Amino acid sequence: MNRSKLYLHILGFFSCVGYIGLLLFSRKVLLCQNPLTFIGIFAVIWAGFILCLRLLNHNTPLKIILFWGILFRLIGLASYPIFEDDVYRYLWDGYQYFSFGNPYLYAPSDFFGQLSLPAYIHQILDQVNYPFFKTIYSPILEYFFLAMHILRPGSIFFLKFCLIIFDLLIFSVYFLRCSRKIQFIYLWLPILVFEVAFNGHAEIVGIFFLSVAIIVRNGGNIKLSTILLSCACGAKPIAFIFVPFILRLSWKNWLLFFVTLAVIYFPLLYSVQYSEWHTLITFLRHWEYHSTGYLVLSLIFPGYISRCVGAILFLAFFGQLLYRHLKNKENVFKNGHILLFVLLFLSPVANPWYFLWVIPFLPYCKNLGEGLILLMLPLTYIQTDNFLLSIPGQYLHPLWVNIAGIAFFLMTFLVYYFPKLISVCFNKKYDTTST
Repeated sequence: MNRSKLYLHILGFFSCVGYIGLLLFSRKVLLCQNPLTFIGIFAVIWAGFILCLRLLNHNTPLKIILFWGILFRLIGLASYPIFEDDVYRYLWDGYQYFSFGNPYLYAPSDFFGQLSLPAYIHQILDQVNYPFFKTIYSPILEYFFLAMHILRPGSIFFLKFCLIIFDLLIFSVYFLRCSRKIQFIYLWLPILVFEVAFNGHAEIVGIFFLSVAIIVRNGGNIKLSTILLSCACGAKPIAFIFVPFILRLSWKNWLLFFVTLAVIYFPLLYSVQYSEWHTLITFLRHWEYHSTGYLVLSLIFPGYISRCVGAILFLAFFGQLLYRHLKNKENVFKNGHILLFVLLFLSPVANPWYFLWVIPFLPYCKNLGEGLILLMLPLTYIQTDNFLLSIPGQYLHPLWVNIAGIAFFLMTFLVYYFPKLISVCFNKKYDTTST
């Protein structure tokens, strides 16, 4: 074994120790369940990731990268969700869909105290967040939750296992032809491993459809790409921001897109009350979590005005990017990540798993510094609902976390628009050719 392979295994083991630390943290085995412990564990994982990234070259064996990447996911599979309870909503939605034919009919609180429910459903209901609201998830995910309930009702382990399958399918169909660095980044990216394998977030299902849509679009099959893009939007509305760039001005593509979307929604959409949009509108109007750019706007403008200003700023950025794309026929995939980052920067809610939608655009990034914002995402879990902090209120972050979020966003934008400002650590461009 040559020295570079040995170093890769050592750093893989180093990262593995960090993931085992997260596993112990999730099972509350560690005595120090505090922010410093959590940040320290992630510091170990990110250190292993960055050091490995600097050692990689096109001769690095894929099997070593794949071995450790799969091992990290298996550790996450054995973990309980950390600071997250979305999986319980997934399990409840699957049960409600199977039992009543529509997951949008009732809020979980409607079933509190009903002794006729199975015992495991009572345990799930006790863990569902915002139980007085109906589900916020879109039809494609609801079909997935139904399938999970049919195959293995009430099982977090099985649900996370299936999400990991989607995760690895993305690598197989999308990243297998990329350079070793891109393959490594996908398989070892800490926030991806954490949000999918540990916390079981279903974003990866929609990301799978978007990734395949991009592959098919690049291959020239516009119709199939449009159908897959509809499935991505039918999984998470955030995918809508990419639609005009892929469909462009072809009315036939737009017609196919909306027809496919109608087919996706038809089995569930009896009215606005019986879809995810009712709760989603409430979410957009009132909720706030880890806002960065929006936090600054809220200090300047009162109430809903700050949300309107944020929306106007994003639409202005979106419009000029789309104009450049249509006029100069620029490759949208080269700007997809920055479009997503601007949206999340100005959004009142920027949950860390939303950033996973950057994954299909990783091969198109010009340099590593354009992903700087991903480094600070674990810090977003440092908030009053997860730790005992001296801050009154729920889901509030310490000031230093908010400042870090704004700073990392600004550094990401600077690197994107002014590549010469990239530091020594991020001075290498991606090699996106096949290896």
